[in-house]
Amino acid sequence: MKRNSRCFRQTSRRPSRRLFLKAACAISAGTLVGVGPLGTRAVHSGASEAIKLGVVGCGGRGTGAVIDALSADPEVHLVAMADLFEDQLQRSLHTLSAGASDDSIRRRCQVAESGRFVGFDAYRQLLSSDVDAVILGTPAGFRPLHFDAAIKAGKHVFAEKPIAVDAPGVRSILNADALARQKHLVAAVGFQDRHNSCCLATMEKIRGGAVGEIQRMEACWRSQGLWVRSRQPAQTEMEYQIRNWLYFVWLSGDIIVEQLTHLLNICNWAKDAAPVRATGRGGRQQRQGPDHGEIFDHFEVNYTYEDGTTLAAEVSLAAENESKIALIIHGEHGVAEPLKGTIAGKNSWTFGGTRDNPYRVQHRSFFAAIRQGVEFNEVVPAAATTMTAIMGRMAAYSAHEVTMDEAVNSRETFAPRTYAFRDDAPPTLPDKFGDYVVPARGRTA
Repeated sequence: MKRNSRCFRQTSRRPSRRLFLKAACAISAGTLVGVGPLGTRAVHSGASEAIKLGVVGCGGRGTGAVIDALSADPEVHLVAMADLFEDQLQRSLHTLSAGASDDSIRRRCQVAESGRFVGFDAYRQLLSSDVDAVILGTPAGFRPLHFDAAIKAGKHVFAEKPIAVDAPGVRSILNADALARQKHLVAAVGFQDRHNSCCLATMEKIRGGAVGEIQRMEACWRSQGLWVRSRQPAQTEMEYQIRNWLYFVWLSGDIIVEQLTHLLNICNWAKDAAPVRATGRGGRQQRQGPDHGEIFDHFEVNYTYEDGTTLAAEVSLAAENESKIALIIHGEHGVAEPLKGTIAGKNSWTFGGTRDNPYRVQHRSFFAAIRQGVEFNEVVPAAATTMTAIMGRMAAYSAHEVTMDEAVNSRETFAPRTYAFRDDAPPTLPDKFGDYVVPARGRTA
């Protein structure tokens, strides 16, 4: 297995870690809607007025997000779709317009041919249409490009997580978000646990002192792995990598960014902060060879927050794994598990409320903010979480401690120089044996 030793130390001096420490605030569903007026008239002043929705990225997550969105609000209609691949768009459209179990969803997904766009420029064509809001459901490597374009086009945005795969991408998102605030646009990010009634109630208990001062946290995400799509005859390297996006750092950010961010988001939420440094390790033990691209199949990262609180985080994809997702918060008076809704110790407690579908709650809040014209923006804490994952990846790739200052200011980018279906277009290429360098190194600009 090939390794690069150091892959990030060139930096620029923008912006400061303080941006992310200030950013990682506890935003709950209860405070997102009704924070304050946007200062302009609501786009949809009537509760029953239809919102025209577009989706960029018609894979499993994008399709699922559309179903959640239309399930959350009966007056939302899908009117435009964009994807790199015609077959993927058609498959998604069939699922939504013919295969959905809810007849109401099927009726609201009859996308005309004039509203279907394919190719690398498809997102621009969709954003030039009269959609009010857009779901960004592509792999995260495309997120900064698409988010920036959507905000400049004046569209409300629901962006799936994570928001980027590298620090330049996060900085791009934050710059676009500043414009979104100026334009009074609603911007949501798909960290659904911030809308999870169980997590919200547990966090309220933690903030009320139920576990005392937080001392350490543990986060674990183990799964048996995901799909692999075989290379097809006449398929370019670019198409192959995009169809297998999970296994390429420029598209997914590696599994620590793609998967562990959900748990890191809750940890930062609990601390009202992002960690200030990280050490880590990782590698490939089982998922080796060209079918699994360039990513690691396991990471173990130790984070430290400014007040000394520690977070031991791990994520792995291995056939021998027992699937496990766990988050434990240890305080001086007890132990909290937000995903379970329990606190053990001096102030024992168990969540007894209704567990609503958080995927749909987040869309309901998103559309309510659009209709009511109130402030709703989840980008900054999502940026802090994404940078937390990126810092952990940098530490594991390099086997050196990485500070948040180094991570935030890193100039390493994994973005391709051009987007085209050519064999030489991807930023990482296989060697003469068909193997990829692990971990793939980005480039500095």
